Amino acid sequence: MAKLNLFSFFSDKRKNKRIDDDIKADVLKKLHGRPVKYVTCRNDETYGETILGRDGVINLTDDSIIVACGNNIVFRCKLDGLDLGELLALNGVNLYGVDETVGHYRHIVAYYLYHSK
Repeated sequence: MAKLNLFSFFSDKRKNKRIDDDIKADVLKKLHGRPVKYVTCRNDETYGETILGRDGVINLTDDSIIVACGNNIVFRCKLDGLDLGELLALNGVNLYGVDETVGHYRHIVAYYLYHSK
């Protein structure tokens, strides 16, 4: 019977965290300068979506991500507080974090202008 090593459990968690950080870094590199068709805000209570803007772009600065549509910034979040994941169809990205423009946690979806299959 194999022994359970408690310390190996914690080292596996750190390894998974590094993998998640690497994936996040790869997605962020791909997002910089990416044009978006439109941006929506998901409401977790009603499961509905509200369009925040159209014809925008995703930009990265040293410490934050900015989604701008027209002349308006519709989402700005610090990178260390950001969670993200691409949509399954790879036609957009989910962004989760404290939006500095409104001052509270938000879940937005930015749909790419050009979708490569």
